[in-house]
Amino acid sequence: MVFKCSFRLKILHDHQSVKKMVVLQSLTVALNQKANVDRGILIEALTLTINFKVVFEVVTSGHSGYVAIDEVKVLGHPCTKTPHFLRLQSVEVNAGQFATFQCTANGGTDSSDRLWLQGIYVRDAPLKDIKVFNARRFVALFSVVNATKRDAGNYRCMIRTEGGVGVSNYAELIVKEPPVPIAPPQLSSVGATYLWIQLNANSINGDGPIIQREVEYRTSSGSWYDIQPVDSTSYKIGHLDPDTEYEISVLLTRPGEGGTGSPGPALKTRTKCAGEDGEPLGDLKQYARHSIILIVLQSI
Repeated sequence: MVFKCSFRLKILHDHQSVKKMVVLQSLTVALNQKANVDRGILIEALTLTINFKVVFEVVTSGHSGYVAIDEVKVLGHPCTKTPHFLRLQSVEVNAGQFATFQCTANGGTDSSDRLWLQGIYVRDAPLKDIKVFNARRFVALFSVVNATKRDAGNYRCMIRTEGGVGVSNYAELIVKEPPVPIAPPQLSSVGATYLWIQLNANSINGDGPIIQREVEYRTSSGSWYDIQPVDSTSYKIGHLDPDTEYEISVLLTRPGEGGTGSPGPALKTRTKCAGEDGEPLGDLKQYARHSIILIVLQSI
């Protein structure tokens, strides 16, 4: 049994995973008369060191057979005129930031070439900037603007020139969500001018690791606000006003620009009145923000 067919074969370069298209025309497959072809011809492309090796396998129902190649034609432009990209590195950013891919290529380029960052199942990225170092080296910069989880995936550099098409390896865009506490902080103790809290920030929405913790607190009226870094699981907020309601939240930060998440759920609590439960009044300077100062008289 003899038949002729044409195949489009992908061969992978072992250093840059450059795909070259080879069209095999007039491929004559000669099989033993007793061989029954189940699935046709399975073509597998392998690479060894810097050479290409193509393996043809005939899938039969158990009878022996062989494949004979009558003619092979390689179609396309000489690769010497096409830029070759160096290995593209993966990029990790926090959500909402710009993800920049740097495509470095050996070869020349001009204004007539088309350069773009191609995504798989994600949007392509347009050219942001190009830096030409010499006639044989240039770097193209691409940015995925305001990256979200939907932009995460694989990207590769592409260039179309008069001499052919250059393609890089695939690199991954990893988009991380800044962490946000699930629960509000917990109140440990309260005084007229202080609040002891537990951060209660072990459970989060978003991604770690956590590299910084901060306590954000403000008056419920919105007239005053402050934020303080915290290096432990508990924290004393001091120098507060007596008999005042505060809203306290925790902020968490992961590595990278834009790694600080939104404030977590707020704890609403009120400080005690000055002198309540026999608490000493202390230094009157700390009440300077009040238009009215409460003075407690104690018998001697």
